[in-house]
Formats: sequence, C-alpha cells, structure tokens
Amino acid sequence: MQSEELWMDLRTLHRHGWSIAALARKFQLNRRTVRREVAGERPRGYPRRPTRYPLTEAQLAHVQRRLLVCPGIRGTDRHRELAREYDYRGSYPTFQRTLRPLRAAQPGRPGRVVSSLNWVPGETVASGMTATLSSGGAPDFYIPFGQADLVVDVVGWQSP
Repeated sequence: MQSEELWMDLRTLHRHGWSIAALARKFQLNRRTVRREVAGERPRGYPRRPTRYPLTEAQLAHVQRRLLVCPGIRGTDRHRELAREYDYRGSYPTFQRTLRPLRAAQPGRPGRVVSSLNWVPGETVASGMTATLSSGGAPDFYIPFGQADLVVDVVGWQSP
C-alpha cells in the first residue's frame, strides 16, 4: 500500500458505491490489493527496517551540538562534516532520515509548519499564513497581517 491517504480514499469511495474493479482501475492496483485494503480496519503497516548506518554516540552528539549552535546549516554540510571528521559512511538520504526527527525535537521549534496559499479567482497569491501543530496536537494559525477566512480540510491523520 502506498500511503494512509490512499487507504482512506479506497475505503471512502468503496462506501460511496465504487466497485472493487473500478477502484483497481482508477488507482492502478491489483483487485486483491484493493479488496484487502477496503476490508482492513487500518492501513497495513510494515515493520521498520533497521538503519544500515546508525549514528554512533560521538556522531549523534556532534549533530545535536551543531543543531543547537548553528540551526541554519544545511543538511548536506552536516553530512559532509560527519563523513570528514567522524568517518560516517552512510549516504546523504540515510543521514536525512536520522536528521529529520532531531530537527523536529529541537527546543523552541514549532510542530509541522504548513505553507498556505490564498486562492483568488484567476491568480494565486501567497498569504504568508502558517499553521503549526503543538506538541499536544492543537492547531495554531498565524496570519502576519490583515484578516483571513479559513477553511481547513482534514484528509488524514498521523499517530505517533
């Protein structure tokens, strides 16, 4: 299965009368896959693969220290530092998967920031509004100037 969003789409469309065959054609999936996903109570989960090149304690301490001192440094530069100074052998994508949760856990850093657009008939104008989720999961919307009408469409959810 591709994603939780796809699982939700399949279940919703099936409840609205779409046949298994029609869903399989629409999403280019095998009918058995569609049938299994529609019948499931939740999306199928796959076990996490072990990290091929996990950070050592010294490497992890270095990355955390650099995040605190210089939060604006690009990930590619951090990866290069680790490879040069700490003999890190993992690829940059492997390092990215390790770096993302470390950046998100930084003190004072808000939850997920969502870029938003203000749709005006005929043109798209960036509104500057941001939406964050607190650690408790409550949404917080910030509009830097003026007023805005807000419509929130929740397509899916994430659980820890």
